[in-house]
Amino acid sequence: MAGRRHTPLAPGRIMMSDLARIADWRGAIDGLPENAAVILRDYDAPSRDTLAQQMAAHCRQRGVAFLVAGDARLAQRLGAGFHCPSYLITRRPQFLASGFSTAAVHNLRQMVQAAQMGFGTVLLSPAFETVSHPDAPAWGAVRFSGLARAGQQMGLQVFALGGIDDARWRRLKEAHDTLSGFAAISYFRPASGL
Repeated sequence: MAGRRHTPLAPGRIMMSDLARIADWRGAIDGLPENAAVILRDYDAPSRDTLAQQMAAHCRQRGVAFLVAGDARLAQRLGAGFHCPSYLITRRPQFLASGFSTAAVHNLRQMVQAAQMGFGTVLLSPAFETVSHPDAPAWGAVRFSGLARAGQQMGLQVFALGGIDDARWRRLKEAHDTLSGFAAISYFRPASGL
């Protein structure tokens, strides 16, 4: 699988699911802009397979790309994309024939590994302090932008993840025009965001 570049995902906005913070996931998906994507992140959700089927169907109706995090078999059964958690990058996860996948990365080493494994798109985190991982040290705008630039030079589409709101997104975009977009959870709660 190394060296094979997968079709990159370029939605600009990626909603990460979190039933605790976005219980109305249908409403959140309905509010997404064109060319957005949704990643099913709820690893411990009861009946995750059923939730994945429902989300995939809703995304299909809305014309929104759908990916499953951490479970390539489930993604393949649904004809969905696959989102690879950082700890699986070097384990050569089963990639999908559907043509798109993303990888979570937290540092330069993982970005290099993702590029070597053929990922075209990475979600780099945490850009800023985040509720999802309160103890994880955030990169901040300047250091994050340097990492994003390095990823872009490797041919990766880099999406910011972690603590993103409108003001922080503007800070990242003003610093360097190297990002393909951002991924977030709370940003996409119905009645919030752009």
